Amino acid sequence: MIGATLISTYDTPAMLTDELVKKMKEGSMIIDVTCGYGAGYIPTAHTFTWMGAAPYKVHGVWHYKDPVMPAHVHQTASIGATTNHTRYLISLGKSIFLKDFQDSVSQKGKFVENGEIIHPHVISDFALIEALAKKSA
Repeated sequence: MIGATLISTYDTPAMLTDELVKKMKEGSMIIDVTCGYGAGYIPTAHTFTWMGAAPYKVHGVWHYKDPVMPAHVHQTASIGATTNHTRYLISLGKSIFLKDFQDSVSQKGKFVENGEIIHPHVISDFALIEALAKKSA
């Protein structure tokens, strides 16, 4: 199984449960190359295996978790990212600097507007950080 979610957060629902991993054939492999910081996306893939480190077994299933796999092929990754992101960055720039330009994708991708944080995920992350800071104080 290959997990390759583009962006994972702390609340990304699990793709596989512990029970499903237990049902996989002995010697199967889970490769998690998700870009993100969520811990529960594949609960049994809990240890990073950076840059060539050996995979490990959980419930008889091999696990390899590398969230920076594109770094292994940096030129190809850069070309792919540039090809895919350029049109969105141009639209984002237009939506910021051209008052009459409206783009729903760019609007959803904005983090800050007029000096205020507007993106719901960033707002919730800051709220979580503040709550943790108050709890530990």
